[in-house]
Amino acid sequence: MNMNPQKSHLSLSLIFIVFSGVLAAILMSWITVYGIGISIDSTRYIEIANNILAGSGFIGHDGPATHYPPMYPLTLAIVSFFGQDPLQAIQSLHIFLFGLNVVLFGVTVYICTNQNMFATALAFFVLFSSEAVLL
Repeated sequence: MNMNPQKSHLSLSLIFIVFSGVLAAILMSWITVYGIGISIDSTRYIEIANNILAGSGFIGHDGPATHYPPMYPLTLAIVSFFGQDPLQAIQSLHIFLFGLNVVLFGVTVYICTNQNMFATALAFFVLFSSEAVLL
């Protein structure tokens, strides 16, 4: 039962990439232990999500929320429906999406570099040391 070396390399690479995504999600969870930053638009999305949960639909404080994209408040309402308040739902959603983005980033680099693990690891290093990610 010898495993093909190419399959073994692919398996180890995918484990490394998924592990990096899980590590990124754990790191994001630790960094945002006191919550995430909220802007004026964020309060609108939370308000719309609360109105969806209350059965009022896509309504803001000044009427129908036609100026805002509908998927984000709808996603917040769906996540909140399972027992979290919208602020916790936002944090959980962002932690999940950050980890998923790291995995997709790693898979993309791995494929585009002709399955070069060194290049993938280097790309992760650049990603996690970039100012935009750290701040």
